[in-house]
Amino acid sequence: MNIFEIRCSTCTLGKDSANHKTRPAFMSCLSPVVKYCITRFELSHPFTLLKRGLCAVVLVGISFYSFGQESNAVTAALAKAAHDTVRVKILSEQSEKAPDGVWEAYTAQLKKLTETKLAEERNPRLRKFYFRYLAVSLNNLGLDESNKGNYVKSAEYWEESQKVARQAGDVSLEATALSNLCRQYYNGGQLEKALDGFHRALKIYRSTNDKSRVATSLNYLGDIYRTQNDLPNAIKSYTESRQLLEESRDLVRLADTFNRLGMVSTLQKDETQAMSYYTRALAIYEQKGLKRGAIGIQFQIGKLKHQMGKSSEALGYYHETLALLKKTEQNYILINCLAGMGQAYFFLGQLDSANYYFDQHIRMDKDFKYPDILLESTRLSYLVQKQKGNASAALAMHELYLRAKDSIYNDDSRKAMLKSQYKYEYDKKALLDSLKSETEKNAIATKLVQEQNQRLKIEAEKNIAEARRLRTETERDMLEANLSQEKSERYKIETERNVMEARRLKAETEKKALEVNLIQERNQRYGLLGGLILILMTAGFGFSQYRTRQRLKELKLRNQIASDLHDEVGSAISSISLFAGMARMKNTGNTRELVEKIEETSRETINTMSDIVWSIEPANDSFFNVLRKMKQFGEQLTGPLNIAFQFAAGPGVEKLSLDMKQRKNIFLVYKEAVNNSCKHAQATIITTDIRIASNTIVMSVSDNGRGFNVMHDSAGYGKGSMKARTADLNGKLDIVSTPETGTRITLTFPY
Repeated sequence: MNIFEIRCSTCTLGKDSANHKTRPAFMSCLSPVVKYCITRFELSHPFTLLKRGLCAVVLVGISFYSFGQESNAVTAALAKAAHDTVRVKILSEQSEKAPDGVWEAYTAQLKKLTETKLAEERNPRLRKFYFRYLAVSLNNLGLDESNKGNYVKSAEYWEESQKVARQAGDVSLEATALSNLCRQYYNGGQLEKALDGFHRALKIYRSTNDKSRVATSLNYLGDIYRTQNDLPNAIKSYTESRQLLEESRDLVRLADTFNRLGMVSTLQKDETQAMSYYTRALAIYEQKGLKRGAIGIQFQIGKLKHQMGKSSEALGYYHETLALLKKTEQNYILINCLAGMGQAYFFLGQLDSANYYFDQHIRMDKDFKYPDILLESTRLSYLVQKQKGNASAALAMHELYLRAKDSIYNDDSRKAMLKSQYKYEYDKKALLDSLKSETEKNAIATKLVQEQNQRLKIEAEKNIAEARRLRTETERDMLEANLSQEKSERYKIETERNVMEARRLKAETEKKALEVNLIQERNQRYGLLGGLILILMTAGFGFSQYRTRQRLKELKLRNQIASDLHDEVGSAISSISLFAGMARMKNTGNTRELVEKIEETSRETINTMSDIVWSIEPANDSFFNVLRKMKQFGEQLTGPLNIAFQFAAGPGVEKLSLDMKQRKNIFLVYKEAVNNSCKHAQATIITTDIRIASNTIVMSVSDNGRGFNVMHDSAGYGKGSMKARTADLNGKLDIVSTPETGTRITLTFPY
């Protein structure tokens, strides 16, 4: 039994889905003669108005007669039923089969009977049985209240139906009530609640492997996604539903799914894909003889063509739809079709035809049942009348347009108010439920005591009746009964006290356990943090010691190299220079010139070695010492030659820290530049400037000497040596000089 499908098996989520009741549920309560007449009436050619009226009177009379006979049979069956479970099944069956206005009474009887049996029944198996049918009655009452427009009340019935279904262990029935509630959420504009509810229902149907209902839920989810314009998720839901329905060969629902996929493709403006889906759906509807479905597909294709800008093709489908609609009663599609035809003629420029169909549409929807469709028709009709110069008609259309707009606004306001009402009612219900929890426990305990007292009272009355002959025995029994009652009350009080004490102890135990866990977690965090700090400190100390040891080794090696160079190489070269001097004093001619050359080379070698030793020594790591030595060298070299020497260092230069290679190269480039100015330039002023600029050191040595041609006359000025040392510094050397204008040598390198 599936109330959800019986009451709303062919509806999609739309305006009329909550009020729709399918023909199978109504036809099941009619006699075969009436069924034949109705079927024959629908398939025959159109009758005249008189024939239709006479036929309707005959059918109504036969229907009431048939239903009266069946109603008497149901009453007799209820009276003859041997057990209440049989009565429950009869009432449940009639609540599904009976027509509107009758099934509600059977549902109310079913609810009353199941509640009465649950109050007195103690058999677990029978209690589940009654819970199940109580859930059925609550679900049907929800449908009844929804049809009346009492949406809050219907939501309460469906919520209660879910709870009772869980007590019965019937997850499928629980999902049915949940699905009905979600449809109402959707119609009320609460899309998030509807989406969440359908996902929960889908999960239940998957757990029971009910492929048919899984597919139905997926279609509803797809409808919600499509309404939210979330087309990827809509396609995903519809596609999964399609796969399940193809496996189960459920062709009718498969056609509905193809129709939905076609609507999505229409929104995506994919005409080829949409036509593919619509064609497959149409083939199934025609195969099964479902005219309503086939008409809907014809209309959807016309809507697709119109949206793609093919108004002429759209009109063909609209006309075919209109011809089929004359044999049925599908006002929603008819109104849509008339509106679509008016729009198509309007865009084709055929204003008279457009105005005709707009007029037909507006007449059919004079009660503003579909204001969203009427809004566009009245707007375009207003433009038609305005172009034709019909001022009064244009004004009337404009007024209708405003009324349709107000109707849409009022509908949105109603949905917003309904949401607010839902929220208020559910918040109130949640609060009452929380307050009821303890009250219900006390009520159950009180009820148990009352039942026990009732049984004791009955027993006491039996004892009194029996003790009319034996008063003494009766009094003793009554006393024992009173003592038993007092003992029971004392036991109850003691039990409640023990339960409260157990709860208190449990709460204290949980609190202490939580405190212990918190302390352990805190100690673990502190331990981990302390260990991490200790590891970092140990690693930092070890790294510092390693760097110190390496620095000491480097300093020791540099001191040793400087000492060895000074003591050994310096001593040897000094001896060579001394011997050469002695030889020069004793000889003449070529020998004397050669000895002078040896002496001069030895002195230069000693000076160069002295500079290298100076750069290696750790004591000269400070750039302040480098500047002092550079200044001292310049003054010593220019003083005897009567050359004015100027040495300037920019701010922060003396605080620089350069490595040994950088100190050596900058000093030797400086020395070579000053030597060139003194020996070759015949200068009277030599200026040296050292400064810091953008993370680079810039050193310039300039003179006012005779200069030289940089391109041709540079071999004897140590240019190659200076460039080699500049490259070793990863720097740049600029030499600017022209004859009779002086020379400027600039060294730039990063530090």
